[in-house]
Amino acid sequence: MRKPLLSLLLLLLLLVLSAAHGQQNRQLRLCLHFAAGDVGSMPPTKKVSINAGPQLVITADTCLWVGYGPGSPPTTLVVEAEGYAMRRLTVRTDTLSGRPLHLTLEPRVVMLDEVKIASDRAVRYRGDTLVISVDSVKTQPHASATDLLNNVPGASVDANGQVRIMGKTVDQVTVDGKTLYGGNAKATLEALNADMIKDLEVMAATGAEGDQKSALNIRLKDDRKAGSYGKLEGLAGTSGTYLATGRMSRLRPGSFLNAFLTTNNVYEQALTNDERNNLVRDVVFKGMQGVYSVTESALPRPAAVQADRTVQNLVESPLNVGDVASTNGGLNYNRSGKASEMFGYVLFDRTRQAATRSLLTTRFLPPLEQTESGRIDDTSQRTKITAYFNAKWTLAPRLTLAVASTNYWQHAQTTLRAEFDTRLRRADTLLAATALRRFNDQTEQQLYTTQQAVGVYRHKRPAHVSSLYARYGYGTRNLDQRYDNALVREQQRAEFRNRIDRTAPEQRFELQALHALPISRRVLVEAKASWLRELLPVDQRGYRYDDQGRQLGAAGLSLPDFRVDNTQQTAQTALYYKTPRFSALGSVALWHWRTHRRIAPDQQDGLSRTAWLPGLFLEYRPDAVTKLSLRYGQTQALPTTEQLFPVADSTNLQTIRVGNAWLTSTARQSAEVSLSTDYRSNRLSLTGRYGLDDNPVLTSTRINSLGFLTQSYQQYRSVRTTGVSLLWYQYHQLRPYSLYGLATTQWLNGYLITQAAVIPLRTMVTVVALGTKWRVTPTLSAKLDVRTTLTRQSTPTTAANVLNGRAEPTLRVEKKWAGNFYVEGMYAGFVNRYARGGMNVNSLLDLTASKYLGSNDRVKVALTLRNALNVQSFYTNSFSNYVQREEAVDRLPRFLMLGVSVFPEKWK
Repeated sequence: MRKPLLSLLLLLLLLVLSAAHGQQNRQLRLCLHFAAGDVGSMPPTKKVSINAGPQLVITADTCLWVGYGPGSPPTTLVVEAEGYAMRRLTVRTDTLSGRPLHLTLEPRVVMLDEVKIASDRAVRYRGDTLVISVDSVKTQPHASATDLLNNVPGASVDANGQVRIMGKTVDQVTVDGKTLYGGNAKATLEALNADMIKDLEVMAATGAEGDQKSALNIRLKDDRKAGSYGKLEGLAGTSGTYLATGRMSRLRPGSFLNAFLTTNNVYEQALTNDERNNLVRDVVFKGMQGVYSVTESALPRPAAVQADRTVQNLVESPLNVGDVASTNGGLNYNRSGKASEMFGYVLFDRTRQAATRSLLTTRFLPPLEQTESGRIDDTSQRTKITAYFNAKWTLAPRLTLAVASTNYWQHAQTTLRAEFDTRLRRADTLLAATALRRFNDQTEQQLYTTQQAVGVYRHKRPAHVSSLYARYGYGTRNLDQRYDNALVREQQRAEFRNRIDRTAPEQRFELQALHALPISRRVLVEAKASWLRELLPVDQRGYRYDDQGRQLGAAGLSLPDFRVDNTQQTAQTALYYKTPRFSALGSVALWHWRTHRRIAPDQQDGLSRTAWLPGLFLEYRPDAVTKLSLRYGQTQALPTTEQLFPVADSTNLQTIRVGNAWLTSTARQSAEVSLSTDYRSNRLSLTGRYGLDDNPVLTSTRINSLGFLTQSYQQYRSVRTTGVSLLWYQYHQLRPYSLYGLATTQWLNGYLITQAAVIPLRTMVTVVALGTKWRVTPTLSAKLDVRTTLTRQSTPTTAANVLNGRAEPTLRVEKKWAGNFYVEGMYAGFVNRYARGGMNVNSLLDLTASKYLGSNDRVKVALTLRNALNVQSFYTNSFSNYVQREEAVDRLPRFLMLGVSVFPEKWK
């Protein structure tokens, strides 16, 4: 019995050992290897699954045992690893003979038929600010911000340094919210490189004359806020042309230092030339814009209606004609810390220009028509120096103090010689023929300085603010003018050989106080009071010359005892309400103004005016991209001191016009409705505007004894203006083109007009501006801008119909070859259609070939052909107030320049 039992146990043991041995033979050793490739981008740990089993966490190449179960020798293995391609293989385990199986996993490569990338739009609105991303705007290495703007659709920088964006004039440019060179547009743009810029922020602003302007803020990239860079450039060419530039900039956290010096005679402007910008009179005195206002900083600026100014300045030639030599220099420094900010700059500008102009002027007064044709030779030389300093300190956690000092000096000398022939006709009958010889030699010197201080105290509650502001300004304008004019008509002859010597110092005192009190989280009340006084004594001496050239006193041209004293007081209260979707601001101001003038001891007059000025603003925001707003307001536009003191007319008749305050002050009402929205990367803005101005107008016209048309004032007239503007802007990083468009129309008392003008011109103007940019291939890009102006005047009482137009297409094309070799061309066309029929075309073409050398393209060699079509006369025309002007100005002939540029830079 024991023996069979022992045999049975031995049999069971043999079966167990046999099963264990069979189980051991059904495992294989698998060694996994991870290929290099993109493994570096993979996580350090890999999740591996074999035959859909549990995931194993593996940190590196490794070996492990894998069971394959019973069955025939061929065995299938499926290995999956995160980030690697799946491996499926069949193994005959009976051929391994105990050796390990090595398997290499390759990184997963995904092949897609189509890839769609979603990114932020290149143009978007943030509140009332248009933000333009410039990542897709390609420029040459080390290009300036000027070159960048010239590649953005709807943006341009012209020969005079004037910047326009989307039909608006850029009045000020800032960098990360801080001004450089007082906001001078061209100086700021030339101080920056294109590759430093991240975004362009365009904000609406209203100019001193009510015309539409913009403020541009440039945001820098984070990796371009610490380092130094510069530019050294020298070019020489045929016809004695030259250009030399040196620039240096240093950025540190909280500071920016920039200096430049440039000289040339090829129309290159380093500063924006605008006599109404912040470097001269009125804005010099305004500076920091008074007390800090919660409501003014919270609300958007009025959009106003776009308008094209068709009136040309025929006294001063544009800086891209004639023979010009200019030298500009500047130094700018910004520094900001935790509790203080300082900013200052100095600008120097010296320009000499000589130009020869041919003019044809036609004055229409049906049935009369007068034409003047002639030639003007003028030479001017001016020197400007501007120095500015601004500092702000946080004296306590809630108290801030800021001061500013602006100083401006200019010396200008102008000599003008002119000869004109005048013809006066009634229909086809010649009534009079007159010849005019004119000589004018004028020296003018201006000096202005203003000192300002503002304090802001923020109480514990948000938006609870008190502010005080004080300003003192002093300026003087000295004029020494000599002229020799002669008029000849048949047997009549009149000569005017006179001199005017005038000194006009001016002082301004201003105080403002403001208090903002929040009533609740959504309601705020703000009260503001201001006082302003202006003192302007004038000492004007007039002289005439006899036949022997002796200088004699002329009482009729003298004002030895003239004085203007203006005082203005304003008290204003505003109520502000805001929710996430709705904003409302209502205000009312009590305004009082008084002027006293003394023309002579026995001739004095005074005038005072008082008015209530209401204002209303409503805005509804149904979603993040759509806004509907309504704005209404009444204002008083005061006469300037220039309008209040007498002005000598030295062109035709020797008379003095004593300015009348009643004829120069303006009461103005305006209403504006605006709707804007975004749709599929398209920005649409529709603005309608209504205005009512009670202002002086030039309405009566007569003919004097010498056959010249003269105009006189009518005291008051109500002028109603309405206008509509439509703006469309499409710009996307992923599309090969971008497009911008603008159309403007305005009406005046049933007639279409050029702008919301003080003088009621019964004219029609249609302005169409189009800009598009596209990339033909990765190395070929182009930009086309077209601006068209059509002006029309018609009077119902007569059959007069005057029509003229102007189109300005600009085309920029750039081609890049291997090795950073560029060829670029810029064509500017000016097509004029005249009132009497016919057209004139100006075509300006510049070609440049440039090659970049050295490490990081630090050296550029360029060959430039300027004025390639050899246009030696530049034609323009303008139409305003029943007057058609046609002008031709000489230019530099075709010239060739060769130059070298070096771009040192070092970034941290």
